[in-house]
Amino acid sequence: MRSSLNLVFWGFLFVFLRFEIGIDILSDPIGYFLIALGCFGLREHYPNAQKVGILAVGMILVSIPTAFTNLDEVNSLGWSIYTAVLLFLKLILAYFLFLVLKTIVEDYDHTTLINRTNTVFIIYMISNLLLLANASFSMNVSGGFWIVVGGVLIFATFIMEIVLLILIRSIRKAEPVLVSPIIDA
Repeated sequence: MRSSLNLVFWGFLFVFLRFEIGIDILSDPIGYFLIALGCFGLREHYPNAQKVGILAVGMILVSIPTAFTNLDEVNSLGWSIYTAVLLFLKLILAYFLFLVLKTIVEDYDHTTLINRTNTVFIIYMISNLLLLANASFSMNVSGGFWIVVGGVLIFATFIMEIVLLILIRSIRKAEPVLVSPIIDA
């Protein structure tokens, strides 16, 4: 299970980072592929992980243009819609992943990690939903206030992406190690 959570961690790290030399070296499709592999590895013990894996496979196909296009530099309506859809699908993926992570930490029976996972889940979802809502409303309203609100929400979601990565790493490290009893012959 550690290797599966490791794949999920590295997948989210690839999706989070952008290292560009002509094309994105750490491209989103590779990240979603790693997430899918990790989730399919978890499905034996956590059947809900298969939903995340299937969604991650779909995200591989949807995110292919991100390897060749920096979405921050494009200013057309079509790319703006694509970016919003991509963020929304990533939020759905994160939602289902959080459900799997909650089940994992409940199996560990680690109270601190259960509380931390629930807190990160709530704040992650709220910050991302507020960012999507702000993107929808701010284009119709003028004024510097919405720019400041957007900047704060972008910063909050940036921090929450890092917190999600740290949480996945913590859950991976907290996995109980099964020790087989020594059999005297």
